[in-house]
Amino acid sequence: MARDPYTRVASNYHNKINRYAKRFDLCAYLCSYLGQALGGTTAWRSRGDRIRRMRAGISFDRFVRGLQRHGVAWDEHFRLQTQVLRVEDVSYHKIVRMEHLAAGLREVFACAGVGVAGETAIARLAWLNRSDTAKAPDLWTPAARAIVADIYRRDFETLGYPT
Repeated sequence: MARDPYTRVASNYHNKINRYAKRFDLCAYLCSYLGQALGGTTAWRSRGDRIRRMRAGISFDRFVRGLQRHGVAWDEHFRLQTQVLRVEDVSYHKIVRMEHLAAGLREVFACAGVGVAGETAIARLAWLNRSDTAKAPDLWTPAARAIVADIYRRDFETLGYPT
């Protein structure tokens, strides 16, 4: 399964920034926990509150520049998908794109001869980990797009996503 690298980076900013901050911006990481602790017991239970605080301290451009400076090999969520999928070692018949998950799975199920059971499985799919990427277009500056295009060039080329 593959995902558009731009969407993936925006999703990581919205949901995995804690991993980035803990490793590369300890001040933003600790300040988000402190702010959450000062918010009382209801705030302490909210992971989303902590993530929002981290994003308030780390702009998207700063995050992307940090990925450029530190690389992306340090965490599975940030690594090149072509590395995670091991495309040089594994010959895939089809790589399904997350953006067209249902259609891609229909093709896979059809090739495997799975009919009704496959449709039932697709109908029950839920995207449990959906990030707040509706705001993602507002994040992208030309510089951020260029940096991500450079970092994930191999993913764009190999997986056929346009830069």
